Amino acid sequence: MRYILNFLVVVLFIALTSCEEQGYSSSERDVMYRNIDLTDSMDEGRRRGVLDSLTTSLFRRKYDSLTGSLLFKVAGKYYNNKNYEKYAELSRKILNVSTNSGDSLSIAKSLHYLGDYHDMKSQMDSALTYYTASEKLYRSLKDSVNTGRIQLYKAGILYNIGGFAESETLTVDALRFLKPVTNLRLIYECYVQMALSLKELGNYKASLHYFDLALQTLVKLENEHYDVAKIAMSRAACLNNIGQVYFKQEIYPKAIHYFEAGLKTASLKQYRSSLYATLLNNLASAKMYTHETTNVENMLFESLQIRETENLKYGIVSSKIKIGEFYLGKRDTVKALTYIKQGYDLAKQINSNYDILRALTLLSQNDKENMAYYTGLYISSNEYIYHLQMQTRNKFGRIAYETELMEERNKILLQKNTYIIILTLITAILFLAILYIYKLNTAKKELLYRQEQQKSNEKIYNLLLAQQSTANNARDTERRRIAMDLHDTLVNKVFTTRFNLMQLQTKNEEKKKQLVDELEATQNDIRKISHDLSENMLPQDIGFREMIKDFIKSQEAGNTLKFDLHFDKFIDWNIATGELKINLYSIIQETVHNVIKHSGASLCTITFFLESGNLRLRIWDNGTGFDPKKQVKGIGLKNLYERVRNINGDLNILSKPGKGTAINILVSLIKV
Repeated sequence: MRYILNFLVVVLFIALTSCEEQGYSSSERDVMYRNIDLTDSMDEGRRRGVLDSLTTSLFRRKYDSLTGSLLFKVAGKYYNNKNYEKYAELSRKILNVSTNSGDSLSIAKSLHYLGDYHDMKSQMDSALTYYTASEKLYRSLKDSVNTGRIQLYKAGILYNIGGFAESETLTVDALRFLKPVTNLRLIYECYVQMALSLKELGNYKASLHYFDLALQTLVKLENEHYDVAKIAMSRAACLNNIGQVYFKQEIYPKAIHYFEAGLKTASLKQYRSSLYATLLNNLASAKMYTHETTNVENMLFESLQIRETENLKYGIVSSKIKIGEFYLGKRDTVKALTYIKQGYDLAKQINSNYDILRALTLLSQNDKENMAYYTGLYISSNEYIYHLQMQTRNKFGRIAYETELMEERNKILLQKNTYIIILTLITAILFLAILYIYKLNTAKKELLYRQEQQKSNEKIYNLLLAQQSTANNARDTERRRIAMDLHDTLVNKVFTTRFNLMQLQTKNEEKKKQLVDELEATQNDIRKISHDLSENMLPQDIGFREMIKDFIKSQEAGNTLKFDLHFDKFIDWNIATGELKINLYSIIQETVHNVIKHSGASLCTITFFLESGNLRLRIWDNGTGFDPKKQVKGIGLKNLYERVRNINGDLNILSKPGKGTAINILVSLIKV
């Protein structure tokens, strides 16, 4: 299985590489999605390495919506595998590149992801800031589902910091967006959030109504073949929340009924042990208040054991305080205070304000020796927590207000600028009309100039070819002379020497035979060299290639810069026009000079190859690179664009500071 997995990962990298220039089709994207999912089967170290490599590969190509969707897929894998810092880092990179490309949907989604990161880190102000920016973009894109989703997440944040009324308002807004699009899962979550907020506001009847709507929505999801296990876990969570509503109303028998119903969920302990522990703890609490102590102690400690095993700190605090309450009921004050103090200490570590106040209440009432101390501590903590909640809620309110204020100011500014924009457009139209007339007058002059330039280019190329031809003829003549001298002179002399040696009488016949054989072998070698020299004089289309090679050799001399030059053997240079060749020569000449002068590179690669019947020239160096957007006005780049335009080619420049430069030119070999 491991080898198959490795093979598929290799296939993924091949797919990524092959799409570097051409982009992706929908089917290729789907294959890549599936291959990214294969990382779920890897061990943590290998999975992280593969995801890092995928991220690097995806950022090497031009960003588009399909590349963005793959990057979001990788980010999701980081999050699911609890590699949250990598998740945040990749989300920030996607935000930067999507901002540069103007991809509004990806900007909104990356802001959404960063909001999730800060929400998970309990950095509520940052989470709300990112969510608010994301929601604004989703609204402008008329994306109802994600607008509702973000409002629901914001409602959850406000609920967590005690803004129950604000949470209720945002949840209502979320439902307005989500109901028309019938996203049942998000509607279910809205009903649950609404019910929780209403419970904390003391509106228990309405809270139970929304929990009932949530259960009905789960039935609808079940009918639509939603994941059965997820529905079962959601139903168990709903039953737990309903039980808590009755618990708060002190209707303990009904609370017990719902807690027990939740615990009957199949495989609950296996798949959601944290929820199982919560239900167990809540059931024990409800039974304590009905003075039913059967198995209560065992349930409390089983819940604590699960929470400690999974390091669920908030659950551990709740369990320890609840066990303390149990021992208070048993009048075992020593044990009770021990567990309550442990819960209090952990609550302070994790800033669980509700549990801090709950523990201090119990300590101030039952620790007779330190009653005054804990009472004072409760009063100061209660005031501090109240002010902290108010500050946080005010901060969130200020963020929302400033966002709305900014939008209002933008509307006013837009109205004020309407007349200016209209006037500017009229002026621009007049200017463009004048410019158009001017261009019509200069078009003929430019056409004549281009024709003269083309003729000049042809003459230059013909002169270069003539020079190259002269050099080739001289080289061929010298080869013929050497071949004739070898064959007519040296071969005959070796033959005569061998013949005379064969006639020589000697006592050492074996040595004589060895010398004769060596002379015969030498004679054959000379014949072969002579023959090879003659064969290499066949005419070849090497004029243009030799011109480029000679130029590169001249540039290597006296420079530390090394060149790597490649020609595709399948290119038929005979069908290329002189204009094309001289422009390609000039492009290489100017580019190489720029590499030597500005890049500080140690290697420059120049490659000619066929691509779908067209000629592609690629020039790459490992130098300092530059930002093409900031240097578009340079004379060198202007000349490069002009020459590519002269041969009706496509030019693509890829460069970043510190990352080298790659120039790609695609042009037809045949003049169209």
